[in-house]
Amino acid sequence: MKVEPVTLNNDLMEVITETPCAPGTPITLELGELRLQAKSRGTKKRDDGRFDLKVRLVGLRREERERLVALMG
Repeated sequence: MKVEPVTLNNDLMEVITETPCAPGTPITLELGELRLQAKSRGTKKRDDGRFDLKVRLVGLRREERERLVALMG
């Protein structure tokens, strides 16, 4: 699932996506070439038709976290 990162707080992340996702659903987040495993904590529809998605990152390795932090600037 391609996403646009918004915030990262420890293992909790908020992203914007085109697809809704039910709470508890395991998903793979795609941020450029970075692929991260996560579980959905729920979505909320935005005015522009996309969705705010809250996730808990699962099995995040140190290298992945460093790349993610770099992507979020």
